[in-house]
Amino acid sequence: MSAPSDVGAVEALGRDLSRLLGDGALPPEAEEALRSLLTLSRRLASDNADMAATIAA
Repeated sequence: MSAPSDVGAVEALGRDLSRLLGDGALPPEAEEALRSLLTLSRRLASDNADMAATIAA
């Protein structure tokens, strides 16, 4: 996967999971862990895209 599509994939996953989070299906600790993982995934995908752009330049 290229860096820009990684960012898009993480954002799509975040939107899908946001619909599931907060509905009481998961314990609060599990929801918080998923939210933290999504935040980290977004940051890593963004950093990866930035590095790919730097390398390409």
